[in-house]
This record gives sequence, C-alpha cells and structure tokens, in this order.
Amino acid sequence: MFFPNDLGLLYVALDKPLEAFEVMKRAMQQTSNPDDLFRGCFMMAMLYIREFKKKDISEAEAYLERGLKELARSDIPSDFKLFYTTFNRNGLALIRHRQGRYQEAIEICQWCYEQVNNLLKPEEHQLYRSILHFNIAQVYDFIGNYAEAITYITAAIAIDPNYSEYYNLRGNLYFNIGCLDDALNDYFQAIQLSAPYPEVWANLGQCYRRLEEFNKAVDAYSNALDLQPNEFSVLVARAQVLEILGEEDKALLDYNAALTLDSNQPFVLANRAIVYYEAKRYQEALDDLNQAILLSPKTADLYQNRAIAFTALGQEELALQDSRTYLLLSNTVP
Repeated sequence: MFFPNDLGLLYVALDKPLEAFEVMKRAMQQTSNPDDLFRGCFMMAMLYIREFKKKDISEAEAYLERGLKELARSDIPSDFKLFYTTFNRNGLALIRHRQGRYQEAIEICQWCYEQVNNLLKPEEHQLYRSILHFNIAQVYDFIGNYAEAITYITAAIAIDPNYSEYYNLRGNLYFNIGCLDDALNDYFQAIQLSAPYPEVWANLGQCYRRLEEFNKAVDAYSNALDLQPNEFSVLVARAQVLEILGEEDKALLDYNAALTLDSNQPFVLANRAIVYYEAKRYQEALDDLNQAILLSPKTADLYQNRAIAFTALGQEELALQDSRTYLLLSNTVP
C-alpha cells in the first residue's frame, strides 16, 4: 500500500528530510496509482528545492514535470486536475525564484491565482489564494520592489487576515520604506495572532532602534533571545543598543556570546574592541583589532582603530604605521 504523504510531512516537521525522502522513495516504488504518484512527486520536488541542505533544482523540476504527467493520466475530475496543476506550478514558481528568473516566478503565481479564481467559488480555498499572493509579495520583496510587494501582501491579508506571517512580512516592507509606525502596527498584529516566535520580536527591536526608542528595542531583542537564545544577529543588535545606552558591561556579555557562536566576525570584534577601549582595557581592544585585521586585512577603518589602541598603549611607531596603512587603503579605488 502507498505510504501516506503525512508520514513524509512528519519527518519534514522533525527536520529529518533524508528520512522523508526514503519514505517517499519506497512508497513511490510500490505503487502505479497516478493519484498517489503526482502527490509523491510534488513532495519529492519540495524536498530537493526546500528541505535538503544541498539543493538540486534540476531534480526538483524533473519531479514536478513527472507529477504533471501522472496527474494527466489520473481519473480525477478535470476541475480537480486543474486545481492540483496550480499546486504543481506553484512549486515551479519557487524553482524559478531560486534560479533568479523572478518575472517568470511572478507570472506563474499570477496564472495560478487566475485559474483558482475561475475554478472555485469565492469562499473556497481562501488560504491557498492568500498564499499565492504571499508568494508573489515575497518575490517582489526579494528584488526590492517594496511597493508591489505591499500591494500583494495586503491582498493576501484581505483574504486571510488571521495569518501572522503576512503581517510580519508587511511590517518588514513598511520598515524598508521608512513607514515605521505602520511597521510597528503589523509586528504587534503578528505577535497577537500567533504563538511567540523570535523573528517578529527581532524585527520589532530593529524598528524601535530606528525610532531611537532604545529601551524598547532592548526589551524586544530580549524577548527574541528568550525564545531563541543563540541567535547571533540578535545578540549583536542588542549589544549595539546597550552600547548606545551606556551599559557597556551588558554589551560585552552579548558580544562575548555572539563571538562564542562565531569568532570569525571582524566587525563584531571591532565593536567589542571599542567597548574594551572605552573601559580602558586597551590590550584586549588591541587583541580584538589584531584578529579583525587578520580576518579583513583591506578594511581601512580597522587600522585607524588599531592606531588609536596602539597610541593608548604607548606604541607610537606602530600607531604611525597603522595610520599610514589607513590612509593608503582609504585612497585606494576598489
């Protein structure tokens, strides 16, 4: 008997894509039923394009094309065939997006939406209709056309106003165009509609930071870190705001935690060096700047900062050398 897609989906939810792949592969080998096979092909395609660490676009597209052929020979009614075809083509839109063929991805999603509108009653499959708008919005967001992205995500919200991810995306879009009050409203709506998740709290922190409401930014970042403690970018963001607030000791704790997660970050090392310098811990500042320069030897500002550290340590000749290197790199055309 054909293994149900639910078992494969369970493995995906558990972040076990290889187990999902084996389940679906065995299942598809044990059936000739086109109804089962076209569903299996879709899931296999999504494993290759979404779930595997090493993506394989050609395999994903091959499974989608096979799925269309299986769908064509199935006995399901023609209107259902068309509906499931849009699912398949929506998967192809994701592939085109990953290939950088953005306009094609948008046009495929628009075609899918038109087919669904023509096929279904207005009250049917509202979530799927909204997802198609959401997908188009994501492509426009990726290519930097924020106005079009807002238009489509707002259409998605009009269809399904209870999906928090839509508000989070629109909040990001409003943030990108500087409409910070609108961004705040959407982030709060996202928080109200779902169980807490760290991304929206981190986004809220960024918005408060742009508004220079630094204490609120720290609170938002802290909520994000309570939910996901080892998030490098949020630790760095909170450290930077704590610096602004003059809470250097707390900032150091966050920089230390971030660099424990990833020590090969020259600009985070440079930020920590500044905190060390302000605390008159000049040797530690110098150590961080030495490591930062090893990681990014062509960044002029690092030499200027190290010259200041050398001066504080009384190493004037080395400070002069770094000042000269700074001037040389600053005047070098890339």
